[in-house]
Amino acid sequence: CHPGIAMGYDTELKNPAWCAYRLNPQEQRQTDNARKGFELDPALKAAGIQQTPPASYRNTGFDKGHLAPSLAMSFQKDKLKRMDRSPWIASYFASNIAPQYDEMNQRCWQELEEALHKYAENLPESDPGVFVVSGVSYWNREKPRRWDGDGECFLECPCGDDCGCRVCGKTFVTVPTFYWKAACDPTRGNSFAVVAENDPTSSTLAGGRAGWPPSAFKTYSVDDLQGFFGFKLNFPTECHTDTANTLVPDWNQDRGDPVIPSTAQHGNLSIDLINLGGKRVMYKEKVWLRFETAFGPSADFHDAFTLEPPPPKSSETPGWKADCDSLIAQQLPKLKECSQSRAGIQFQFSGPNKGGTFLFKLSLTAPGGELSHNQWAARVTGGANTPEMVAMGEGFQLLP
Repeated sequence: CHPGIAMGYDTELKNPAWCAYRLNPQEQRQTDNARKGFELDPALKAAGIQQTPPASYRNTGFDKGHLAPSLAMSFQKDKLKRMDRSPWIASYFASNIAPQYDEMNQRCWQELEEALHKYAENLPESDPGVFVVSGVSYWNREKPRRWDGDGECFLECPCGDDCGCRVCGKTFVTVPTFYWKAACDPTRGNSFAVVAENDPTSSTLAGGRAGWPPSAFKTYSVDDLQGFFGFKLNFPTECHTDTANTLVPDWNQDRGDPVIPSTAQHGNLSIDLINLGGKRVMYKEKVWLRFETAFGPSADFHDAFTLEPPPPKSSETPGWKADCDSLIAQQLPKLKECSQSRAGIQFQFSGPNKGGTFLFKLSLTAPGGELSHNQWAARVTGGANTPEMVAMGEGFQLLP
């Protein structure tokens, strides 16, 4: 812990896990939003705990995203600095920052922090204020995404150049799948949670806006947040965590209607050939394909994903054959099983998950004959009381 901020640090992935702080009305009226350089947390350093050096972020495309925002911690800055009790100083420690893609950090997340700050600033002086917990989460802690100064990278690349894989350099950052924030005003009995995908391309896919990933347009209850990621925040009963009652209703409104996949409108499935280019594949050719689709919040609490290649025109011709062992899950919930049947290629997740942008690479062998059509489909299924969602995308021309 540091003055004004309680923190949990992930020693394995070298990122903060969560931080908790209070937005006191009187303090929030004394902020100045000054900035400073980032540094290693001296308490973690003294304990021999390794941290991600701020210099590792250079040229990765990711900002040093605050969990406890600098603005909210800048109250009585000079006075508390002299007393060596400055939350503002602590907010620039490596224990309070994680990789956050730049547009999201500078747009929707910064606007959320500012909206909560203004809400607390306008509360009565005697009010206890707003209790906030911020954190990061991963779909698969065992295989998180990583970036270095040359782009996305991996700790090992068994497929090498064939699948467009590159081993990380000496310094890199480990990128969380999601940023989340929960806030409670106990005096008025309101609480809510926000979850935002931390994928650099999610803002450009179905449902996104510049700096606004699809999930940012949905407000969750604190209980939903806990169900997604399997932790307990222990907010007081006055927070009514079973209901989403946002404190800042204007924050994610007036952005237009995001086109998030629904039962009435399918999403977009992007399919790219790796190292071949174009849209032509030979009969029975083995190829690496890259798939990306942004289901966003429409896939909340689903636990299965099915990829449906277009079938051959002749029922006697074998269809696309997937090599499940080759799967590179760049951004995919932790898998229990990958298998293939006549229905398609099934990915069974280890449990219901927060919906988001699915991104993965897979080696497949093309059919030995003409296709009946050229459309691929992807479905998310298995959520309790939630309909399945579909995304569609154009595939390739097969040649003899």
